[in-house]
Amino acid sequence: MNKIIKMLLILLLMFNMFFAYNTIKILEKEVINLNDFTDYYTESEADNGGYQLLSLDFKVYEKKYIIVSEEKQEESTKRSKVIYYKVVSGDTLGGISNKFAQSQMVLKYNNPNIEKDLKIDEELKITPGNSISYRVVKGDSLSGIAIKFEKTVEELKTTNNLASNTIRLNQTLIINNPKIDLTKISKNKKEFDVYWPVPWKGITSPFGRRFHPVLKRWIGHMGVDLRAHYVDVKSSESGTIKYAGWMSGYGKIIIIRHSKGYETRYAHLNKIKVNKGQRVARGQLIAESGKTGRVTGPHLHYEIRKNGTPINPMKFFK
Repeated sequence: MNKIIKMLLILLLMFNMFFAYNTIKILEKEVINLNDFTDYYTESEADNGGYQLLSLDFKVYEKKYIIVSEEKQEESTKRSKVIYYKVVSGDTLGGISNKFAQSQMVLKYNNPNIEKDLKIDEELKITPGNSISYRVVKGDSLSGIAIKFEKTVEELKTTNNLASNTIRLNQTLIINNPKIDLTKISKNKKEFDVYWPVPWKGITSPFGRRFHPVLKRWIGHMGVDLRAHYVDVKSSESGTIKYAGWMSGYGKIIIIRHSKGYETRYAHLNKIKVNKGQRVARGQLIAESGKTGRVTGPHLHYEIRKNGTPINPMKFFK
């Protein structure tokens, strides 16, 4: 009797291993049904799901996606968060400066686009305390930044909860009570100052021309695919909801119209939390990322367009 039970258990174990192996092999493959892609990839529309057919002259060959590994971020749990303050009637630069206990020089440095005459509903970046936010650029080192702002490396590490001297491109550092003249440090005004829509976990598909592994042809990717597994999606800048709903290829999508001809798109969403015509603030929660539309897994397809022309979003984060 015991031998029969053991034999049954062994057979059951072998069956489970076989079933698991075949399931994994199936999940490794994308669904290859070109008929499903007819409304997603077209020869003339750049509007379908963020892709555009570039050429019919192509060679068929296999190429797998290269997925970036998730990079651990050294975020400070002790540091207060950066907030955005919306200007109301009667506000002045001096009044806002006093309200948040910041010098006007710090306020202007953190908001390089600020004008003397504030505009109602304009949003200002407010850092914790009397501090500035500094984005790491190519060639920066922690010691170099410390020298630039007359701080010590240890001060920067403590403020930003850094375990080592290693910093990353585009990483934001908080620098407390800068004692130097910030007007002498160049910080160019930006026509469109972008707020990253999801917590940074990497890019799974970049902007531009690429060979698609399913269609076996060259296509233009009109945005970037950000690693986002059912997380909050926030508005990159203040604006008006131009469209919120379903769109071929994109799945559930939100399109926001901003000033100066700019537009941002957030696609493959799981939940939409705003309505068409609604005004949204910079950094406001607008959706939850997902995997609707023509996708093989959850992520956020993110686009920036200027007067209808797609722009590489990464240009705004360098």
